[in-house]
Amino acid sequence: SVLCGLALSPLLGGIGRTIKTPKLKFHTGRGIANVFIAFLVVNAFAHLPLATAYTVLFLTPFIVTLLAIPVHGEKVNLKSWLIIGAGFSGILVAFPPGTGGYNIWIFAAFGASFFVALLGLLARKLGPEETVLSLSFYPSLFSTLVYLPLALWGGDWPALADLPLFILAGIMVTTGLSCIASAFRIAPYA
Repeated sequence: SVLCGLALSPLLGGIGRTIKTPKLKFHTGRGIANVFIAFLVVNAFAHLPLATAYTVLFLTPFIVTLLAIPVHGEKVNLKSWLIIGAGFSGILVAFPPGTGGYNIWIFAAFGASFFVALLGLLARKLGPEETVLSLSFYPSLFSTLVYLPLALWGGDWPALADLPLFILAGIMVTTGLSCIASAFRIAPYA
């Protein structure tokens, strides 16, 4: 997605403005969060049933709302509290207390939810003056710097026929990260 972001940079605010950001510490925080997200999500999917992993990952909007209260001073109305309560009650249905048999990798899914929430919370700190490109560029750059050497060192190369899928995935990640972060910058969390 870094390469797609660079290719699309003229449409997304330009690479020059993106690199000259005065808010590099927030981008760094988002980049580190993205590295943890990738690691934790892959491990959650590898070690948990998909339904279990997704149940926990779908808690992210509720976690964002709860963390927005102390982090951004967000006010949460009664309707939002009821929705948050309903969402968390779903966890009690999915994972009833006292039933035992929990997989330790459930913490990977919860950790991923926390870091996705952090990624969104830090987007608000960026403000509207940051380029749209910066919203996806820095998280993708950090993940690329950490995981590309690992993939090159120990992995098999994908088939050339898979290149269009990788390009499409890069475009989708760039678009998704940019759109989600843009929404977090301008809309209330609750």
